[in-house]
Amino acid sequence: MKFITLVLLIHLTYAYSNAQVAAIEQHGYNREFDIGLKNYLTITAENCPCKSLIVTTSRGKITGDSCQYVYKSDTATNFKKGKYRHPEGTENYTELKIYKKVGRDSVFLRNIFYQLVFIPDPIAIFGAHRNGDTVTQVREFFSSNFMVLGSWVENFHAPVTFSVQSYKVSITRGDSTILSNYINIGNWFTKDLIKEFEKLNYGDKVTFYDIYTKGNDGTYRLIKPLTLVLYDRFKRGRS
Repeated sequence: MKFITLVLLIHLTYAYSNAQVAAIEQHGYNREFDIGLKNYLTITAENCPCKSLIVTTSRGKITGDSCQYVYKSDTATNFKKGKYRHPEGTENYTELKIYKKVGRDSVFLRNIFYQLVFIPDPIAIFGAHRNGDTVTQVREFFSSNFMVLGSWVENFHAPVTFSVQSYKVSITRGDSTILSNYINIGNWFTKDLIKEFEKLNYGDKVTFYDIYTKGNDGTYRLIKPLTLVLYDRFKRGRS
């Protein structure tokens, strides 16, 4: 009789614990984690103090306490596509499992799947100009704000930054090449490069290529070239 009573108590305790509801609030885009970035979560459960929660992930790493957690996958460089599949067969998911500590044991509360999303490649920009644009406002390009080559990610829900590490520049005038394979380190234009820009004439094409960027997702990426066509003489101080 003692054995039966003990089993019954264990069964009732387990059923009651599983009836508790664990809630997850994601700070950002729902049910998706961005690969290589920090993804913030608030996880709570009914009648369960934060210190009694245990959260695990099938892929990447989740850290935190006081019901506040941060999920981060491998960087996109180390990420292996299809390493974990959703039960329905879709690739690139991670599974979070939430438990409650009960003495030395833990009781499973719930699980939830999150899709892992790659951050798209950035595009190169020069001031407000993109690839193929015609330059018509000359003065802005040699102000302190625009003596740089930049990059940004278009139409992405999360704040992500890519800094330009290096690139090459070529200048063509009709069928002639005025400048070729000029290497610039960093995103700021060197004084020598600015001198070349000051010689530009109407119709010249400036191409930035072999553009290497570094993202806050831990990746280095070679992005597409940026070509601009000069509408007027490219000269500082001209109104």
